[in-house]
Amino acid sequence: MSDVKFSCPYCNQHIVCDAAYCRNPISCPACDKLVYVPPVYAFTQGAPGKLELTLPVGGKSGAQASHQASLEPWTEEAWEKHAGKVSGEAPANLGIVWGLLIAPFPIALWLALHYSPRVILPCFLICAALGGFLWANAQGKAGFQLLIAGIGSTIGMLLGYTAIAGLLVFAGCFLL
Repeated sequence: MSDVKFSCPYCNQHIVCDAAYCRNPISCPACDKLVYVPPVYAFTQGAPGKLELTLPVGGKSGAQASHQASLEPWTEEAWEKHAGKVSGEAPANLGIVWGLLIAPFPIALWLALHYSPRVILPCFLICAALGGFLWANAQGKAGFQLLIAGIGSTIGMLLGYTAIAGLLVFAGCFLL
C-alpha cells in the first residue's frame, strides 16, 4: 500500500501512515491530539485555472483542513511512538524477548551444575513459552490470534534451541 504524508494541524508535526487510514482519525505522535488523515493527494488553487500539489495537513474534524506544509522533522521517540500506535507493535517489549531467547543457556547450565540435569528441559520450555507469548503480544495479537501466534513462536524458539544444541554437540564431537 502507499503512504500518506501530512502534517498535524495543531503542532505541524510531519506524520506518515498507510493510505488505508485516509479520512480516519489517528493520534498525533507529537501533541497526542486527534487528527483526521487527509486523502492521499491534496491540491490547492494556484494561479487562476491552475492546481498545485501540496503537502496536506490533517483535519481537526472529519472535513479537510488547510494545506500548508511544515518542515519540522520527526524525532526518533515520536516516530517510535507513532509507529507503535499505527502498527500495533510494542518495540520496547522486544528486548525482553531477546533476553528470553538467550537466557536459558546460562540459567540451564547453572541449574544443572547446582541441582540436576533434569531442570534443563523445563528451563528451555519456560523461556521459550514466555518469549513466544511476549513476542506475539508485542505484534499486537489478542485473543485467539495471541494463542496461535504464541504457540507458533514458542515452537519456533524450541526448534531454534534444538538446532543450536545440535550444532554445539557436533562442534564438541568434532573438537574431540
